[in-house]
Amino acid sequence: MSIYLAMAGSNSNTNTNTSRLTRSGGRNGSAPSSVVRGNSPAVSELTTPSTASRLANDVTRVDNVTLFDIGGPDDDAISPVRRIRFTADEEEELWENANRRENPVADDSDKEEEEDVGVAANEAAIDRGEHDDEVNRAIGIEDSWADFIASYQGEVDMEREAHRLAALNAQSLAVAIPGAPVGWIPPGAPDDWTPDAVKVQKKEPNVAFETIDNPGGWSQFVYRPKFGGKGGHGDYVDHQLPTGATPVPEANGRRTAGGFEFFYKGWQKEVPNLRSGATRDNMWPDNRKGSLDVNILKHLGMTKDRMFDPEGDNNEPDALFFHQLILPIHSIDNNKVLTVERDPRKPFYSNVARWSNLYACEELGILGGGYGHEFKATSPIECLQWDGTVVMDGALGGSRGSFLRRFDTRKGNIMYCPLIASTFTKTRWLEMKRCYKLCNNLTAKKKGQPDYEPAYKFDYIWEVIAHNANAFSLFAECDLCYDETSYAFNVWGEKGTGLIGLVMGKPGITRGGKTCLLSDVHRIRPRGYIHRHKLHQKTFNCAGPHEVLLVWQRMQPLFHADSFRPRGIFREKPHITCGNFFSGDDVIKYACTEGFGLTMTCRRDRLPSTMPRKHLCKSKTAVTKRSRAARWMHPIFCLRQHQPTGALIQLTTFQSTSSCNLIHVNAVNANTMYAASKERGKGAHKRHWAIEMNESRRLYLDSYGRIDSTDHLIKNCNMYYR
Repeated sequence: MSIYLAMAGSNSNTNTNTSRLTRSGGRNGSAPSSVVRGNSPAVSELTTPSTASRLANDVTRVDNVTLFDIGGPDDDAISPVRRIRFTADEEEELWENANRRENPVADDSDKEEEEDVGVAANEAAIDRGEHDDEVNRAIGIEDSWADFIASYQGEVDMEREAHRLAALNAQSLAVAIPGAPVGWIPPGAPDDWTPDAVKVQKKEPNVAFETIDNPGGWSQFVYRPKFGGKGGHGDYVDHQLPTGATPVPEANGRRTAGGFEFFYKGWQKEVPNLRSGATRDNMWPDNRKGSLDVNILKHLGMTKDRMFDPEGDNNEPDALFFHQLILPIHSIDNNKVLTVERDPRKPFYSNVARWSNLYACEELGILGGGYGHEFKATSPIECLQWDGTVVMDGALGGSRGSFLRRFDTRKGNIMYCPLIASTFTKTRWLEMKRCYKLCNNLTAKKKGQPDYEPAYKFDYIWEVIAHNANAFSLFAECDLCYDETSYAFNVWGEKGTGLIGLVMGKPGITRGGKTCLLSDVHRIRPRGYIHRHKLHQKTFNCAGPHEVLLVWQRMQPLFHADSFRPRGIFREKPHITCGNFFSGDDVIKYACTEGFGLTMTCRRDRLPSTMPRKHLCKSKTAVTKRSRAARWMHPIFCLRQHQPTGALIQLTTFQSTSSCNLIHVNAVNANTMYAASKERGKGAHKRHWAIEMNESRRLYLDSYGRIDSTDHLIKNCNMYYR
């Protein structure tokens, strides 16, 4: 190891050790520069003679001094630093000589006062004493060299952290987006990007960018000229966003087109009274949430022990009680008062058992007819148990249609289930499957009759679930989700009805049917449903808007009192979130007329017919640096008041991964751009970022997925049989 010692002398012929080892490599006690950089300090940085007076011949190289020599016992240790002690007069002479070399043009009359010289001498003596303590620790008298170097680490870490926080603070002050993490900077133009030269030959205006109509304050990186012709080889058209949107010209201080007024820097309703005054920070006010009717539940037998069974495992609830709340086992006839007086629910298993027996007796002739094997009449309990075997099969992982293996006791069959086999024999299970009916075939309306329902064979279970969920609700939530749910059914349906057909875009389903389900946004509480087929009486040409009309008509009894409740379960007309399949001018006008709120994604071919398309975000865009930067702009908000109802039709068009359009009726009280903070990882690997957000998008994202969640839960049950 080689160590360099700084030697300062009073003249060129005499080399005198005047090295001074301190904790700092500069002024004000800061750490040496090499330590701040994270490197080991050089000895020249730990010794502090006058830097300007350090000449090449003042440095002596000492070789063959190792860490082992430095870290030895006190008596045997070799010190790489040797200090010559001076008197006060010698120290003063050395300082004057160094000062002359550092200030060669200074006048000899520029001398310090005697009092200042004395103070300097005293300070030098104190500094030498502190310096000697540092040297002793450095050469191992008190501490080892490694400890001495490590003593800088805390200061270095604090200094680095201070620089990092200062940089983050500067960044956060430079870019202020509500909701974004501190120090996060949104995507923008690359540092080396420059605008293209003005193409005067293509009739592009040769004017400053600041003079171009730019109501959104968009950057030049995002808002660029558009040229016509194939490949952009034609003349200048206008300036556009990546999505193809161009601003509406201003006239009389307003920007209007197609009956809509356009806002480019956010919008705020003067009186925020839509959806109970919902805001960005409180998108779901408490007074819009639904609740169950505790009095009806207690009347039907609800107790604390049934919710948390003290004798069960892990305080599990009474599952059978909750199952029969939705699908009652007993017969419900309030004229005979068989069980509970004034029970508002519809029966289920009692009717299933009766219809199954009727089918076995009338159509199959195996019950009491003397034909074939004798069929034993079924009961509501047995029908419940049969449903339970299907659920149990799914809970065990599902058999993928090979249900009969649950009865197979042969050696090596891991599918055998003693619980299922002890409840049914294989023969009886097949008999029940053959006769199980959810309708009365003798009284059901047939094709060609008024109000014929092609889904009558399985409609009853949907009717019971929706009716009973509404029956013990005190209030329904004022925000609802409406979407389709698909079911697999690999047989032919009734000809001409469209009930069963190919199912596209649904994982695991190629053929089956669809039912449109309406539920609370924050709870799985079905309020209504519509089976999708071709025999509905047509009001609108498009199926989606027409299905919104049908489910709204079916909901009307829920707004009025009946024999079991003194008022409807909705405190006000609800707000409904749908997908783009249900969008269109027809359903928007219908919602305005009926007075209910609406939020839906709007298909590009179903944008408002009166609005010029060039002012909306409609073009498909790839994910590029330009499109990423375009996301961080205020959405274009379009507003129109429906006449004569006064309902507000609101359209939000903006850049996301591609063009995105959301249309509302009486839904949002404000619409601006802000950030939704995201994070991933933990500890040193934790990272923070943000995604673009506005009130329209937040409302849709938080309310559209309830039916999809229901589908996912049903899929996890693995219920399937042939």
